[in-house]
Amino acid sequence: MRASRLLSVLLLLQTRGRLTARELADELEVSIRTIYRDMDALSASGVPVYADRGPDGGYSLLDGYRTHLTGMTAEEADALALSGMPEAAAELGLGRVLVAAQLKVQAALPTELSDRAGRIAERFHLDAPGWFREADQVPTLTGVADAVWNQRALRVRYRRWATGGREPEVERELADELEVSIRTIYRDMDALSASGVPVYADRGPDGGYSLLEGYRTRLTGMSAEEADALALSGMPEAAAELGLGRVLAAAQLKVQAALPTELSDRAGRIAERFHLDAPGWFREADHVPTLTGVADAVWNQRVLRVRYRRWATGGREPEVERELEPLGVVLKAGTWYLVAQPHPGDDTAEPRTYRVARILELETLDARFDRPQGFDLWKFWHQRTEALTDALYQAEATVRFSPAALQLAPVILRPHTARALAEGSWPLDHAGWTEAVIPIESLAHARSELLALGAEVEVLTPLALREQMQDAARALAALYG
Repeated sequence: MRASRLLSVLLLLQTRGRLTARELADELEVSIRTIYRDMDALSASGVPVYADRGPDGGYSLLDGYRTHLTGMTAEEADALALSGMPEAAAELGLGRVLVAAQLKVQAALPTELSDRAGRIAERFHLDAPGWFREADQVPTLTGVADAVWNQRALRVRYRRWATGGREPEVERELADELEVSIRTIYRDMDALSASGVPVYADRGPDGGYSLLEGYRTRLTGMSAEEADALALSGMPEAAAELGLGRVLAAAQLKVQAALPTELSDRAGRIAERFHLDAPGWFREADHVPTLTGVADAVWNQRVLRVRYRRWATGGREPEVERELEPLGVVLKAGTWYLVAQPHPGDDTAEPRTYRVARILELETLDARFDRPQGFDLWKFWHQRTEALTDALYQAEATVRFSPAALQLAPVILRPHTARALAEGSWPLDHAGWTEAVIPIESLAHARSELLALGAEVEVLTPLALREQMQDAARALAALYG
C-alpha cells in the first residue's frame, strides 16, 4: 500500500509540478504527517525531491527528472482503453484505476507532451446519454464486466422489454494495416534490422516477422499529435471524426509497446470485450465536414469566422455570420457541439453552444485569443444542460396512475417525468391508483406521453390537458368504434 502511494506521490509531482503537503494529502486521502514521512522516504531512496519554504512553497522534483512507464498494475493497463470515457470507467468500477493509469502514462511522456496531453480534457468533452435522457441505473454492471473479462458464466434474472478462417499472412497484414505495399514492408524490415532492432523472419505458411522475445521499447518517439490523441483512446470513432484516427492508433501502439508483456496483452484484450456506441438508437451521427477545422481552432486558440444556420429563426435571417473564440468541443449522444464566445471576448462575454453540423462555412483567422480565466468545459456543459431541462419543464399536471401504468412509466415517460414520479411520495386512492403531480413541458408533449399509457392514466388537472385527453379518446373511439 505504501509503495503504491509513494509512486503516486512521485507521479503527481512529475505531472503537476510543485504541490503543497496539503494538496498531496487531499489528493491521496491521507494526513499531512503521512506526506512528510513519504517525502523523507522518497528522498532517502535517491529521488531528487526537495521542499521550498514560505507561502508559495511546496514539494518539487529536480528539473528534468522523469520516470519511465513502470509500476502500472494489471487493472490500470485494462483501464487505459477507457481513457476518453471517465464516466463509463467509473460505472465499470475502474474510475480511480483509470486516473492512476493516465497519471503514469502522462508521467512517462516528455514534459512538453505531458503538458499537451493534460490540456485536451479542457477542450474536448464526451456526454454520452441522449438529450433529456438519463443514463441507465446499472448496479449489476461491474459484475457483468468482471464476468466478461474473466470468461465466467452468468446466471441472470432478466426483465424483458416486450413479452411477446484463413492461414495468417503476416506481410499482407502489416501492409494492410499501414496502407503500403508488401515491397515497402520488406524494405522497412531491412531498415529496422540495420538500426539494431532485433527483428527476425520465420519462413513457411505460419511464418512472419517477430521481435526477439523480451524486447520492449520505452515510451519514446511519441509526437505532439499522438500525445493529444491519447485522451480519446476510448473513442476511436470520435477521434476519426476529429481527424485523429491514425494518430490515435499510433499513440496507443506506442503506449502498449512500452508496457511489460503481460500488461500489454491485457490492454489489448479490453477492446475485444467493451465497446462504446455514442449515438442514440435509430439515430445517425451528424455529417460534420467542418469538425476538423473547428477542433484545430479550439486546440490552437485561433479565432473562427463561421456562417451558421440557426435552428429556429423566429422571423430572423436563417443564416448568420459570426466571429467566435472557440473554447471547447462536446460530443453529446453522437452530435458535436462547439462551445464558443463572441470575438473579441471579454470577462462579461457569455459562452454559447453551436451545433457543428449547422456550420455551413468556416474560416480560421490569424487572430488568436486568451481562454477565459477559470473556464471549465465540463462544468459549463453540465450547468447548461441542467438549465435547459429546468427551462423546458415549467408546468405541472396532476395525474392518476394505475399499478400497471407505474410499471410502464420508466419506459414510456421521459426520464425527467419518470424520475419525479418514482421519487415522490404519493397517496393511493380507494381503487389502488396513485395520484401524483408530474412536471410537463407543454400540453401537447404531455398529451402524447400520457396517451401512450392509454386507459391506465387519468388527467385531473390542468383542465385544458384533461379536455385534450378527452378529445383524443373520443376521436379514437370514433375511429375504432
